[in-house]
Amino acid sequence: GNELQRISIEKIIHRAKAGISSRTKFSLSRDKNYLLFDTAVAPEENGSIFVFDMQKQTLVRVTPDTIDGSEPKWLPAEKEVLFLQLTRKEVPYEFSISKIALDGTNLQILIKNARNASYSR
Repeated sequence: GNELQRISIEKIIHRAKAGISSRTKFSLSRDKNYLLFDTAVAPEENGSIFVFDMQKQTLVRVTPDTIDGSEPKWLPAEKEVLFLQLTRKEVPYEFSISKIALDGTNLQILIKNARNASYSR
């Protein structure tokens, strides 16, 4: 394919105060305006979900720092994401499939005690 835009990953990760690992997953929106990704954030090392606006060059932390979020997937309208939420209150940890708006609002647990999120159109 053709290179449409070049953005330094270090620039994005530095803003997130995070690092890239084999756990980090990136997903570009269909309109190519937003880069969705998950990564662990220091110092709490919670998994967090971010969205980077490719046009404005801004970064938003989608999940609050009080939860551990990973494996984000765009929902069809690309205004919300489906993700795996981990609650570390006590062992065994509780996993849930949740969704949240890109601006970090409207967090909703959809299925408790579940691990693999997917959808079909």
